[in-house]
Amino acid sequence: MELVIRKKSRADRTENTDRAGGDAYFKAIGAKIVATEMTRQQKARGWEDIVQFTRSSFPEYPVLPLVLPDKTYASDLTLQDGRIRGIYLGPSHTPDGIFAFFPEEKVLYGNCIQGEARQLEIC
Repeated sequence: MELVIRKKSRADRTENTDRAGGDAYFKAIGAKIVATEMTRQQKARGWEDIVQFTRSSFPEYPVLPLVLPDKTYASDLTLQDGRIRGIYLGPSHTPDGIFAFFPEEKVLYGNCIQGEARQLEIC
């Protein structure tokens, strides 16, 4: 979930640099990083490779340090007393991508999640 949550925490929806690339900055300003356990594992295994892949298309892209989450969740996650939910439905564009759901607003953010259509009963 590439968003700042009250500027105190941030959730990664995937290990890719376009989602987790800002973790060093957010950690430096005091935010806690949260993610699924799968995202933590993906980052730990392949962070340098994904940064180099990004730099192959964008040579100016900085060499970013690996920043692992402060807290991980087995799969789905709930933050801010249920006001934000991360929902994992299985592999899609990345093996670890999750949806971000904001129940009060009835907004589901899927980013670049692709795959077969699935029915979500979350409201």
